[in-house]
Amino acid sequence: MNKISLCFYAHQPTRLRRFYPLEGYLSELSRSLYFDIAQDYSVFMRMNYEKALNHILEWLERDTVDLYVYVSGIFIEQCAWSPELMELLKRIMKIAEPVCSPYYYSLSCFYPLLTEFCHQVKLHISKIEDIFGKTSSVFINPHLTYTPELNSVLRDMGVNYVIARHDEFTGKQDSTLPKSVSPRMYEDRNWSGGVLWMDLASPDIYSLPDEIERRGVDIVPIWELAEDSGDRGDNHTSSISPSNSSKTLTQPPLKNHAQSLFYYEVSSLCTYPMSPLERDIYGRLQQFDILLEMGSPPPTSVIYTLNALSILSDFKRRMWR
Repeated sequence: MNKISLCFYAHQPTRLRRFYPLEGYLSELSRSLYFDIAQDYSVFMRMNYEKALNHILEWLERDTVDLYVYVSGIFIEQCAWSPELMELLKRIMKIAEPVCSPYYYSLSCFYPLLTEFCHQVKLHISKIEDIFGKTSSVFINPHLTYTPELNSVLRDMGVNYVIARHDEFTGKQDSTLPKSVSPRMYEDRNWSGGVLWMDLASPDIYSLPDEIERRGVDIVPIWELAEDSGDRGDNHTSSISPSNSSKTLTQPPLKNHAQSLFYYEVSSLCTYPMSPLERDIYGRLQQFDILLEMGSPPPTSVIYTLNALSILSDFKRRMWR
């Protein structure tokens, strides 16, 4: 029988608000100065995550299923807007295993120093422990980004397994390092030997139990997949990410000058001393979502890029003064 592991994920970004530079000089620093919290709330409440979680919970209570759940740190914060949703998530996490990543769904793994990356992963692990009472030993980076330098720091943080392509995971031969498990698309014909990575907002969730039965696959823990693939020397290359990328990224997805400028300006701040509020805002400015929005078709991307750079410029001015 074919074997897969099953992981649901959920992330909603903190969206930038329309910012006018003069505001930065007249207003005290706050999250609402740069981010559109009202829009975040509106989008989050429209997504109907509660229906999906109820369906998953009914399935878990009916059948014995090994399940993994990834919710970004930002998404966990947003769940405070819906106590019913948070309660459902807690009930699911009593059965499922959590997956960790950088707290802010960020670019931090590419910075010259990994201090910011380590800070964010530890922050996410701590948040998971505080809210769900579990310690995560499975890691996935946003949009399946991965660099070999992450191997040892993830091991030191208690990570045993990484969801990443085997051919990008250069440390897999070392038994002291985390082992990798390949991701799979829901539409992929070959479901064997990988992690089925599904958005909690996907309508395919409701037909998933029937599809699993139709395909004749066995849902197993990630450790079993990792051990099996290691024994066979498999090299799985299928992958899935929220942006439908077809390969794991080992460098930032920089496609234009604006993205390059924003990335290098953000990364240059990683060694600056910051207050807790400044560090929280800095984390949100590192979101992959901001960078990728700069790659959308013009004229929308031009307006968005100018706004993002204006916000970043004001934030950097505060760091330098």
